Amino acid sequence: MSWKTLDRSPHDVVEILERFVEGEPTGFLADDFICTPISDPRLDDIRELFDQLALQHAEWEPQQPFPERGRAALRTLIDRARLLIEP
Repeated sequence: MSWKTLDRSPHDVVEILERFVEGEPTGFLADDFICTPISDPRLDDIRELFDQLALQHAEWEPQQPFPERGRAALRTLIDRARLLIEP
């Protein structure tokens, strides 16, 4: 079975992950981001790593800020996505 992918830019991924640092008002973005593969395999790797990170912090509610103890790892993913933004 082939999953439909979504074209997201590195900028899109950075913005999404940054919203999780402080909390995302509706929480729907987390499900959308985790469950929808990204066309660019480099960004999809970041998405998959975020999924693993979120699983490690099962207490996290997407409407709330990401747990403090997981923020360094989340910021590492943000930095990795930023490196893919073309100057």
